[in-house]
Amino acid sequence: MNARRSGALAWLAVCLAAGIFAVPLLANPGLPAGSDVDFTAQSAQGFLDALREGVVYPRWIDAANRGFGAPTFVFYAPLAYYLTSLVSLVTGETAAALRWTLILSAFLSGGAFFVVARAYASLLGAAAGACLYLLLPYHLIDVYDRFAYAEALAFVWFPLLFLYTSRVALGVRGAWLGLAFAYAGLLLTHLVTAYMALFVLVPYGIFCALRNRAWRRIGTMAGAGVLALGLGAVFLMPIVAERDRVHLDCITAASAGSGTETAGWCRNFDPARSFLYRDEVARGYRPAPIKPWVNRAATTQGLVAGAAAALLVFHGLFGGAAVATGTDPGRRRLFTEAVAQAGLSIWTLFLQLPQSEALWGSIPGIGAVQFPWRFQAFQVLAAASLVACALTCLAPAARTSRAWLAGGLVLLLGVALPALETSRRVLERRPYLVDEARVLDPQVQGRVTYEYIPAGVEDWLRFRTLPLDRIPPAALAGPGRIEVEASGTHRRSYRVESPGPNALRLRTFVYPGWRATVADQPVSLRAAGRVSQIEVDLPPGAYLVEFRFGDTPARSVGAAVSLASLLLAGGLFAVGRRRNPKP
Repeated sequence: MNARRSGALAWLAVCLAAGIFAVPLLANPGLPAGSDVDFTAQSAQGFLDALREGVVYPRWIDAANRGFGAPTFVFYAPLAYYLTSLVSLVTGETAAALRWTLILSAFLSGGAFFVVARAYASLLGAAAGACLYLLLPYHLIDVYDRFAYAEALAFVWFPLLFLYTSRVALGVRGAWLGLAFAYAGLLLTHLVTAYMALFVLVPYGIFCALRNRAWRRIGTMAGAGVLALGLGAVFLMPIVAERDRVHLDCITAASAGSGTETAGWCRNFDPARSFLYRDEVARGYRPAPIKPWVNRAATTQGLVAGAAAALLVFHGLFGGAAVATGTDPGRRRLFTEAVAQAGLSIWTLFLQLPQSEALWGSIPGIGAVQFPWRFQAFQVLAAASLVACALTCLAPAARTSRAWLAGGLVLLLGVALPALETSRRVLERRPYLVDEARVLDPQVQGRVTYEYIPAGVEDWLRFRTLPLDRIPPAALAGPGRIEVEASGTHRRSYRVESPGPNALRLRTFVYPGWRATVADQPVSLRAAGRVSQIEVDLPPGAYLVEFRFGDTPARSVGAAVSLASLLLAGGLFAVGRRRNPKP
C-alpha cells in the first residue's frame, strides 16, 4: 500500500471516530440535558443577541438572574461563543448552532491530535491515538453528561500546546509564536482549563528542554506564555479588576456558608468532596450523580495508559542503543514523548486522588478548578499519546515476531474495551430534550447565576426565591409618563415626561460599565432597593434617558494590551523571518 493511500485511510479512521463521537448529536432532536446545558443556552443566546445589536465584545447577559442581568462575559471566556454565533449564521437557531459547533470541535480535536502525533508516531499509531482521544470516557462525559461546552471545545488546543512546546525545546524557528497563540486560544476558550494546563505543560516543557540539553529554551517558553497573557489581556484584565464585584468566591473558595439551599449549591464546588474514590456521604455531602462515572473513566483511562506504557517498557524502547546515544532522531523523539506522557499520566491521576489534598490546599487559585477529576482532560491526552507511541513500536517488531504484534494488540484492545463501554453508557445517561424552544424558554434565559450576582445585592443567597416578579423593566418613582424608545442587551432608552423632579429605576443590577445620560448629559447612577437596581435622578420636563453598558478603564486597557501584543508578535515574527530566511 503506497504512502498516499495509507495516509487517506488513517484520516478516514479519524473522521470515522469523530463521526461516532457526534452520532448522538445527529441522531437526536435535542441537545443532551447535561448539568451545564441551561447555563450554556443562556450564555449563547445572550451573546448572540448582543452581537446582532452591533456589540463587538458582549459582556452583559441582560435576561440572566430573573431579568436583572449578569456580567457573565466579563468573567467567562468568549471564543467558544463567537464560534457558536458564527455557526448560527448557517443554522439560524441557537440550539442547532451549539450542536454543530460541538460536532465541528470533534473533527478539529481528532485532526489536531493526528497531525501532532505524526511528529513522533506512525500513521497507525497517530490514527489510533486520535480515535481514543475522541472516544475515551471523559471527553464524552464533558459533552454528553456535563455539557461543559467551552471545556469540550478546549480539547482542540491541547495537542497544539504540546506540539509547539516540544518544537520550542527543539529550537524550531517560530515555534514560540505558535505556542503563544495556542495558549492564548485556550485562555480565550476556557480559563479554568488554561490554568490547569500549566500543571502539565510546565513539567512537559522543562523535561523536553532538558532532554534536548537546551535549558535556556525554558525562558523562550516562558516568554511565549507572557505573550499569550498579553494577547488575552482583553479578557483577563477585567477579571483581575472586577473579581471582587461579584460572588466568584462562592466557586473558588466554596465558603458561602450553610443552612440554605443555595449555600449547599456553593458547597458543591468544594474540591475536598470531589477526589476520586472518596466517600462523599461520610463527609456530610449528598452523593454527586457524576461521581461513579468519573471514577470509572479515570480507572479505565489509567488502564489504557498503563498497558501502553508496559508495552513500551517490554519492547525495550527505554534501553535501545539508538535512543541512549541520540543517533536516531525519530526514536529519540518517540522516547521523549513516551516518557513525558507516561509521567503526565501518573501526575494527572495523582492530582485527582485524595493523596494530593495537601497540594490542593497549598497552591493559590487552585480552588477555581473546583473538581479534581477535571484533570482527566489531560489524562485522556496522555493515554492516547502513549497508545500512539506503543503502536509505533509494535509495527516494526511484527517483522520479526507475529506473536509480539498479536499479544500487544490483544493487550491494548483488552484495556480499551472497558473504557469504550464506559463511553457508550455515558451516551445513554441523559435525555436529549434541549431544543430551540427550551433554549428560548424565559425560565432558562432568566436562570440565576449566583457567582455573577453583584456583591452589593442583599440576600443574594436567596435571590432565586425573593419576591421580585412584580418589579417592572423600568419605572418612575413619582408622577410622569415613560415610553420605551429602545430596549437591547447593552443599551436601553426611554422617552420621559415628568411634571417635577423624579427618579427612574431599572430592573437591572448596578454594575461597572453601566452609564446614563439625560437629554444627552451624563448623570450618576446609584444602587437602589434590596437588589441594587440602577436608579437615576430626573429633572422636570420631557427628554430622552439612555443607558449603555460599555467599557471600564480595565476593559479599555486590556483591549489596548491585546492589540499591542498582537502587533508585537507580528513584528517579532517579521524580524525573525528577515534574519533567518531559511528554516
